[in-house]
Amino acid sequence: MKKTIVSFLIFIALACVASAQNKSGETPKKTSGKNSVPKTSKNDCLAMVGYFANPELKKSVRVKLYDGNKIIDSLSVNPLMDFGFVLKRNKKYSIQVSSPNYYNRFFLINTALSDSVSTPPLFVFEFEITLLRQMAGVDDFLLDFPIAKIAYIPSIGKFSFNEKYTNNMQKEIKRAEGEFKIRKSK
Repeated sequence: MKKTIVSFLIFIALACVASAQNKSGETPKKTSGKNSVPKTSKNDCLAMVGYFANPELKKSVRVKLYDGNKIIDSLSVNPLMDFGFVLKRNKKYSIQVSSPNYYNRFFLINTALSDSVSTPPLFVFEFEITLLRQMAGVDDFLLDFPIAKIAYIPSIGKFSFNEKYTNNMQKEIKRAEGEFKIRKSK
């Protein structure tokens, strides 16, 4: 149980273990089947491609794409396959990932780009998601917040995670982990 809780807390901090991207305009090799990234249009700038690191997931996973508070796409994903969305420039999106008996995951994506940044080809951002089973006695307050914020970083010329936000989440998780250990020992 202790190992599971530590893993849970570490996951929140690290959220997306693997990320990579390119500007080749090609769909990443892992993308296949009906969960593939759809065709693009002139105003598109970013292909988000996610896959799951949970070999025990058997049921489909629901992945919703929001523009503001409006659902603009929803997929029922086989957890053995990846999924993808193509996002338009200069918008703010969120992705919600959910499966029964697992904690929901939220990501924020800001596709703001200056006019000097050209697309196509698309930026491709790949990420891995580990869904964690819901556990009794775990304060899930931190799960109400996005586990990652993704935006274009001009200094590196690509989309990436917001390091300041991630570091802040790690600090909060360490604090919560300490409080959980204290409660458990009483």
